Amino acid sequence: MKRKIVFIHHCGTKSGAANSLITLIRHLDKAKFECLVLCPKGSAFGAFEEVADKVHLIQELPEIITISGSSSNYVRLFKAALLYRNLNEVYNIIDRLNPDIIHFNEISLSSVARRLKNDKRIIVFHARVVLDHKTNFLNQFIIKRLNRYADHVICIDESVRNLLNGLDKTSVVYNSYQFPQVELENNSTTTHRKFGVLFLANLIKYKGVFDLLEAAKLLKEHADIEIRIAGGNSRPDIFFKSLKGKILNLLGLVKDNRTILQREIDKFNLNERIKLIGNVKDIEACILDCHVNIFPSYMDGPSRSIFEAGVFGKPSIISLHHKINDVVEDEITGLVIDEHSPDQIAKAILRLRDNREFLHAMGRNAKEKYMKLNDPVINAKNVERIYAKLLDKIVIHSETNC
Repeated sequence: MKRKIVFIHHCGTKSGAANSLITLIRHLDKAKFECLVLCPKGSAFGAFEEVADKVHLIQELPEIITISGSSSNYVRLFKAALLYRNLNEVYNIIDRLNPDIIHFNEISLSSVARRLKNDKRIIVFHARVVLDHKTNFLNQFIIKRLNRYADHVICIDESVRNLLNGLDKTSVVYNSYQFPQVELENNSTTTHRKFGVLFLANLIKYKGVFDLLEAAKLLKEHADIEIRIAGGNSRPDIFFKSLKGKILNLLGLVKDNRTILQREIDKFNLNERIKLIGNVKDIEACILDCHVNIFPSYMDGPSRSIFEAGVFGKPSIISLHHKINDVVEDEITGLVIDEHSPDQIAKAILRLRDNREFLHAMGRNAKEKYMKLNDPVINAKNVERIYAKLLDKIVIHSETNC
């Protein structure tokens, strides 16, 4: 008999979290599991339709989360209060589907789990972001709720688990990557082109994009270095032309960072040093066209782009507050620098440009590591084992009560 798993995704926009869940669903054993997804309207909805047995449209859900480096942790509480009215829709769908396991794709949805836990549902959470070490009170509130409502929490790496140290029932299952069908050559040995530095993320301040801009100013005299920023605003361009978008941009709640970045690039005559290439469909080609990936965020953890680049033999420069050797091992699979440090960003780029042997050695190490760490088949089996243990506990508990 197939077990029914309902995945609840928090955001309609396709993102790293959505891509990771899509890859997981694609590799779960379809003979054992029926995969159903609840997702708000957006690009992620259509992507889930390609891999899930059924996708149900829901409204945006209230999220309670702290994200390391974000300045909006408490603003989210106000937004969450406005969205609580959407919960009944989710509860009605779940009551109708009657799943064996409910799998939330982020711990931010702990508020949604309260009634479901009261209904004796099995609940799994994915923890995908590092909690902000500066907001201890709210962190403890989140951890207490997870201890109360979660049967298990899957952390995507040790950086994420580090600040969930008051939480029971955790394990690490690394994000998966859908490896290309053919072997692609590492082209980082080319010498006739500029040294390409790739930033592959949305244009959000806490992801370090403005620190990268400051580093580009420091590198202005190095004509052989080109920084490519592949990513867009958190909202579509049309949003910032609307009255709501203009007001939120003015208040600094939802910033049109692409426009701000382009103005700075023009002002300091950096168009030959830094390129805004926007969202890219062919991420693999974008990675192959660079020498090193960079993620100088304040999120205190690695991004999906690090192992996406790594499987193609490209090392990463990453900033961390808690320097945990896990996904990125300093000077082995990449370079770890301090947060908020354009000077260290610039020095790391120059170091790798000037030492290609070191660059390629780290690239080889990254490829070897991430081909194992982010194997989608292995990681799907690890999640299946978590499901099996939780389902076995229910069976044993039922037999004991008989």
